[in-house]
Amino acid sequence: MSARNPLRRHIETAWQRTIAEAYSQQLINSERGLQVHFCHRLLEEFESHQRRVFVEPCFRAQDGSVRSPDIVVCNSQRIIGVIELKYLPRMTAKYAKDLGTLNWFASARHPVEVSNDRYRGVNEIVVKRYELASDAVLCWAGVYAGPRVDIESQALGLGSRFLCLHATTKSGRAPDIYPHSD
Repeated sequence: MSARNPLRRHIETAWQRTIAEAYSQQLINSERGLQVHFCHRLLEEFESHQRRVFVEPCFRAQDGSVRSPDIVVCNSQRIIGVIELKYLPRMTAKYAKDLGTLNWFASARHPVEVSNDRYRGVNEIVVKRYELASDAVLCWAGVYAGPRVDIESQALGLGSRFLCLHATTKSGRAPDIYPHSD
């Protein structure tokens, strides 16, 4: 059984809409652009849910190691989703570094800290610690030149928490989006 089914559906729907709408309208031309449009769609999906979305947060573990995933979704207490994005519409998929980040989160034994030392304002000293929920969704989503790459077989250690979203491109065609919308 898949972990966090409602969150998985929200992420999948946001992905499908981002690619079918923003990418197909040529509004995305970089990974940062993909991040903006995907987060916009994701926040629309979360409209009736209390979720906190961090974009490129810096997380520090107790051992001092640091990771900065593209998107992190939290409920009021825990990290419930970590999303790594890749935008390479003219190249084959690259995912090793991203899977390393997802594995880092999956293997964290203690809460990780959000490091926001660039913030200035009210409550400057407060540091928030988040535990990764045991059923958190660990997602890789990429736009890349087809054919579809079997990234799932490289992420077996992440188990059922792993969600892999693809948008494969080919000259003169609309992208193929995986998983397909129902």
